[in-house]
Amino acid sequence: MIQLLRKYNTDSVPTTQSGPPSPKSINLYAEAIDIISGGNRPSTDTIIDFTRLPAVPSKGCYLCQYEFALQGYISYILSRQTPQARALMGQYSESLTEVPLSAAEPRRIDVLCTYQEAQENKPYFYLLTELKAKDTITADGLSQLLGYMRIFTQKKAVEFGDIGGAIIAPEFNQDAISYAQQRSQIEVEKPLRLIKYQLDSSGIISFTPII
Repeated sequence: MIQLLRKYNTDSVPTTQSGPPSPKSINLYAEAIDIISGGNRPSTDTIIDFTRLPAVPSKGCYLCQYEFALQGYISYILSRQTPQARALMGQYSESLTEVPLSAAEPRRIDVLCTYQEAQENKPYFYLLTELKAKDTITADGLSQLLGYMRIFTQKKAVEFGDIGGAIIAPEFNQDAISYAQQRSQIEVEKPLRLIKYQLDSSGIISFTPII
């Protein structure tokens, strides 16, 4: 991951940057949804629990109100390697959010996971994931992710079969599902996953693989 960030952020000097300060004491707990929804930010050292998302009703179901909240939740569970994260992304090694496609490219990958054997020096597989909080994904809507996969392959010089893509969204129309199914029989070395997310009225999220 550090090598990847150096490649895409050439002006940075990682060795001179320090990590976040360690809190002196933590005696408060806060739910992330309360902060996201406009509540007062903690003024003292606080542990942020992220178990629920801001849900808004839409056509008989509930959607995440903000895409950044969905991204924050995914990042939260990935960084903690929770059972839900493992079920969603498999046995990934590392994860990052908001990853630039290249040093000169303003577009960013919502979530990037790498997969690496313990004894190896570099990842053997990359999974690029796009998040859509409210969109119904059509066949045309898959083009953004496929374009990101193509650019990433060129810029990172990954080998054939070392990259895959996933979209997490509340709904996929039949054209998108049919396209992904047909593509899986042709582009077997570059898998494309469609994952549906669902919220209940309290903001608890679940994921269902479509393909």
